[in-house]
Amino acid sequence: MDISSGSDEEWSPNEFDTDCDSSSDDKTVLSARSKRRRPPKNLLKEHISYDLAEPSTSREPAAPGDIIVPASNTHAITIPPSDHSDGENENISRGRKRPRNFKNWKINKRKLNRNSGKEYTSRSNKVTPAKIFPSGYDCKCPRKCREKFPSEDTLKSFFNSFWKLADYSKQNCFLRGLVKASTVSRRRSRDGPGEAKSKVYQYAITDEQNNQVRVCKTYFLAMLQISWGRLYRCLNKTEVAAVLDLRGKASSRKIDDSDVVGHIKSFPCYQSHYTRKDNENKRYLSPDLSIKKMYDLYKQKCESENKSPVKEKYYYQVFSQKFNLHFKPPSKDTCSNCDKLFQKISAETNEKKTADLKAERELHLRRAEQARAELKKDAAEASQDEYICTFDLQKALPFPKLTTSIAYYKRNLYVYNFGIHCFNNNTAYMHVWDETYGGRGSEDIASCLRKHLYEHSRTYKHIVLFSDSCTGQNRNIKTSLTLLQLVQDPLLDVETIDLKFMIPGHSFLPNDTEFGIIERASKKHRIIYVPDDWYNIIKTAKNKKPQFEVVKLQREEFLSTKPLEHSITNRKKDTEGKKINWLEIRWLRFEKGAPFQIKIKESFSEISGFRTLDISKKTSNRRPGRPLKVQKLLTVQQGQLYPTRRQMAFKKKEDMLSLLPYIPPIHHGYFRNLPGNQATRRTQNDEATEGNDSDDEFFYVN
Repeated sequence: MDISSGSDEEWSPNEFDTDCDSSSDDKTVLSARSKRRRPPKNLLKEHISYDLAEPSTSREPAAPGDIIVPASNTHAITIPPSDHSDGENENISRGRKRPRNFKNWKINKRKLNRNSGKEYTSRSNKVTPAKIFPSGYDCKCPRKCREKFPSEDTLKSFFNSFWKLADYSKQNCFLRGLVKASTVSRRRSRDGPGEAKSKVYQYAITDEQNNQVRVCKTYFLAMLQISWGRLYRCLNKTEVAAVLDLRGKASSRKIDDSDVVGHIKSFPCYQSHYTRKDNENKRYLSPDLSIKKMYDLYKQKCESENKSPVKEKYYYQVFSQKFNLHFKPPSKDTCSNCDKLFQKISAETNEKKTADLKAERELHLRRAEQARAELKKDAAEASQDEYICTFDLQKALPFPKLTTSIAYYKRNLYVYNFGIHCFNNNTAYMHVWDETYGGRGSEDIASCLRKHLYEHSRTYKHIVLFSDSCTGQNRNIKTSLTLLQLVQDPLLDVETIDLKFMIPGHSFLPNDTEFGIIERASKKHRIIYVPDDWYNIIKTAKNKKPQFEVVKLQREEFLSTKPLEHSITNRKKDTEGKKINWLEIRWLRFEKGAPFQIKIKESFSEISGFRTLDISKKTSNRRPGRPLKVQKLLTVQQGQLYPTRRQMAFKKKEDMLSLLPYIPPIHHGYFRNLPGNQATRRTQNDEATEGNDSDDEFFYVN
């Protein structure tokens, strides 16, 4: 069977005339498939080099991977490497879009097997067996072709050298180099129909010394296991370039994309270095950009230069296939340590110092991965006895949010959202309050934790909490005392509470994803008047179940930790006399049997043990007037953190009242009842507070 042209006819040596030197030039032999169109000039110029001189054995070698037609009377043609080359050494810059892998296409795999002489299945599910060397074949012609090759290994090598090419164009070159065409030297009159032949062919097989030994047509075809139609289509070409397989290769209509590539390169990009799991070739553009915005800027550039822009679809195609660019979302948390090390490594010229800095960064990243692994492990162990959750404070949510331009010049009020994600039921609890009811300090956070654990973890023996490493909110003595008091409460079954801190800039807690959902949902609401509007947005932000549970906190629920602090001694050294650095702590443990002890670890390694911090007060040498030592923190009475609503700076209240004309009257009562007096005249204290845009512009009125 013709394994190259797709013909379904089978070849047999007995089908053809045993005339070894001539062949018919009857045009009826040609099928419609053999009538190839002329290749485009640019294709010929790009892929083919002609050598019209006489063949010579001193020809310079071709480039690696190329194949040259054996020396003969035909033109020498250099064929480029096949599309099926291994390509292991090719350095292709991969874009963000997965490139098409032509080698894995079913049709190309079939074509490769066909051109390699292997078994393949046609489109009609017909299985074609592999080409097998015809051992012991004898054509029985007057030339005695079989006797010219004493060793059959020579013929096997000839057979294998043809099929190992595995490329239609290269095989055509191979055949044209072994078949010599000449004009008919003597003609005889013919009575039968058909045109007289115009060419005769001489066939040759290379021996062990690489000499061409003439054989008959039948023996030549049999040794290669190809049909006469396959060979005739290769020889019956008037152009040297016709040996190329032009099927499926239309003329190139490629658009010049140099302007598009240059425009995309003009945008500054950077590489994320906060995690080594990122692709080294991935780069990030500004989060304010998009492909649509970039294309609009490209069109403006073309208009200014009097050029015709390409279509947006083509711009996207170039962006996706030639660049691995992504639009970086707004950073939730960046690692200052990574930033410093990155800049130092970039600027350092000393190789030894550079190696030390890289080792320091590697250690830092390993610690971050260890913290991530600890969170993943504990989350998988959530059960009836262990309560696992993470918590974080979302950035302040401003209100009122109005469309009028005047609102951009006014101070805002803020809603605070403290999220707790529970792995036991995969539910997020959003504890919300506005800034007149509470702040966002460590005592506020501790009060939220206390409320949540009392409501949801009464029956659990072990509680594991994960948070970021914000010392002002989570990693401090105030939060520790609240949890130490809670673990001693007999109303709870808890025996141990663990508080673990992630590496700054590498936290990536589930709360971050949930806060992102809320922010995306808020973009659909152009107008937000009062805190209840924010509460409704948070409640309906998540479409899938379980949805966010909104918990409104009242002023009375925020408790002060000062009575607890007065009942202990905040020591700076552990029981072994070693200094304690709160910034290095990664793990705090509170146990029911140790009411005045805090267990401390600076890593998540199982090898290192806990250090003990004793915070109990001394009873000896007590000065008069100082409080007596308490037996348990549970007996300490905590007062309210905010006896009254937090008073607002008068400038902020003035701004709120000035926006009432743009707010529905139903909400006017909320703004008029805000705590704080409206300013009537400027004083020295007023000037001190002017221009203060802090989220917490409050003071207490005695």
